Amino acid sequence: LHDQKYVQSNVYCMLEDRDGNFWIGSKGGGLTRIKGLLQANNMKNANTVVDIFKSDASDTSSLSNDAVYSLYQDKSGQIWVGTYNGGLSLIENPGEQVIFRSFMHNLNDDSSLSDNRVRFIMQDSQNNLWIGTSDGLNLLKENYVNSREKRFIRFRNNLADINSISRNDIYYILEDHQKRIWIATSGGGLNLLHADEKTGNYYFTFYDRKKGLPGDVVFSISEDMNDNLWLGTDNGLCRFSEDGKMIDSYIAEDGIKDNLFSESSCAKTSDGIMIFGQKSGFIHFNPDSVIKEKNIYPIIINNFYLFGEKQEPGMNDSPLKSSIETSTNITLNYNQNNFGFQFSILDFSHPERCQYAYYLEGAELTWNNAGNQRIASYTNLDPGNYIFHVKASNHEGTWNETPVSVNIQIKPPYWQTIWFRTLVFLIIASALLGKNLP
Repeated sequence: LHDQKYVQSNVYCMLEDRDGNFWIGSKGGGLTRIKGLLQANNMKNANTVVDIFKSDASDTSSLSNDAVYSLYQDKSGQIWVGTYNGGLSLIENPGEQVIFRSFMHNLNDDSSLSDNRVRFIMQDSQNNLWIGTSDGLNLLKENYVNSREKRFIRFRNNLADINSISRNDIYYILEDHQKRIWIATSGGGLNLLHADEKTGNYYFTFYDRKKGLPGDVVFSISEDMNDNLWLGTDNGLCRFSEDGKMIDSYIAEDGIKDNLFSESSCAKTSDGIMIFGQKSGFIHFNPDSVIKEKNIYPIIINNFYLFGEKQEPGMNDSPLKSSIETSTNITLNYNQNNFGFQFSILDFSHPERCQYAYYLEGAELTWNNAGNQRIASYTNLDPGNYIFHVKASNHEGTWNETPVSVNIQIKPPYWQTIWFRTLVFLIIASALLGKNLP
């Protein structure tokens, strides 16, 4: 750049526009454009012009904020600038004199942007614009992208609605080969958007640590040539199949250098090489050459509790005849119907990343996903026969699908047993017969 001045600040995003100009968004340094930098002749002759755009409170056509987190050129050529605390700034004619139009959150307008802290911008194959903010996901439908009026559809987490987006802080948005929209969140894992074409309603499903992801913070998403998603998280790299049934995790011990990835920092080359930014640099790899060894570890039941008290063989009134680790049958009295199990998988590398699921056959119909919690408790069960099942995944997300099971019998009180009822019947019958004798 020779003697020309340029912004020396933390770079958060970059964009090559259709005219070969290079745009750089920085944290606090505004927006920089280097005209013609990526045109062959200019690169050879070092013939470039640097323009710096910064916020000016006295100029409504200036950049809305100097913290630029995202840049995107839409299919009509407009350049969208996502700022942190300044909402969206739009350059409608980037080839001419640069003038910004700003769009911000308005408390009195439900169709305004959900939040002024914009983190990511993406346009899908239907020409809709998606904007991720620190307080919600926003959709600007195609008919509003090029119009003077902008009306945003907002998506926010609703604790009372399991179908709402899992968290409001959005880091990344990706449209996959099936034209599905995936959203990376801070604290809510990975979300998949579903659209009901008949009703026009939207809903979300999500994947987090409890469902096998290595972390609940997903910073970036990229799709490989085999249609798998790769996620940069706060706890390693993750390969995620589109059906959610295969989740492989890679951490520093696997050679990825750092477990903490960078926000919105990923790319895929034309030959399929994946690139992900990390706090300590970046990694690049060919997904087809990544082989993950599947280690299956055994599961054990460590402890058995009655009314919260740990039971051991030989204790007064203990139902255990041997160690719980070797017990396959437990018989309980009717008044011993509050009990619990503690269990673990014998994977000691990263036990906090192991996941568990359990269910009590005879009382439940489906598995309980317990995340990394290792205790299951049941209260006030009726007399009867039950089977407790527990299974687990290792720290890499590989499940041991062979559960450990324990048969449990809760005996009824004596007055509900057949022999007692038979005895009562005989006594009553004998008494009645005695009264009828002459």
